[in-house]
Amino acid sequence: MNIDLHTHSNCSDGSLTPSELIARAAAAGVEVLALTDHDTVAGLGEAARSAALHGLRLVPGVEISAAWRAQAIHVLGLWIDPSGAQLCGALDAQGEHRRARMRKICARLGKLGLPGAELLAAVEAHSGVPTRAHLADASKLFLQKGLRHLHGSCPDTTANRVPSMLSGTRRNSNGLYTRISTAVAGCPVAWAIARAYSPTWRRYLASPLPAISRSVL
Repeated sequence: MNIDLHTHSNCSDGSLTPSELIARAAAAGVEVLALTDHDTVAGLGEAARSAALHGLRLVPGVEISAAWRAQAIHVLGLWIDPSGAQLCGALDAQGEHRRARMRKICARLGKLGLPGAELLAAVEAHSGVPTRAHLADASKLFLQKGLRHLHGSCPDTTANRVPSMLSGTRRNSNGLYTRISTAVAGCPVAWAIARAYSPTWRRYLASPLPAISRSVL
């Protein structure tokens, strides 16, 4: 049996719609698939309908950004209840954090003479939560149209500025992400994915999961 329990759609940082993702997975012979978008369950309804059409078993999931010991980790939740009050509350708060962060990023881009307001509007047109992948896609579209008329900038210099702005947006997770205990509480089955945003994470790489488990349980 072919199983994939960790996938993303364009409701977070994937490139395919939930329906396109399911169709491609089915064509590749996948029989069980979990849609685990970052901090959102917005794509699960569409994915469920598409899975029924393709005869594929869908596992409802989510990948929650969580804080543990001042580091950011990802908690992969499977067989979740997308309408569960506790989970929805955590995801709503997380989504607002992400939207606030995106507004700050686009405001900073605007101060550099880039079309920050237009980029923000393009990002917010997506369903789900705003991610830097959405911002990168929006930037590419603006670059393709040409931005030479914007404060004397040109596509080449604009392309160089956007990544430099994005590289400084990962911060201490305590003020941005939900506590790991809250994230796990909303997921019947959850794994902590050892993926951190700070070099200091390396001190936990030897055996992070037992330590995480003790802090949660």
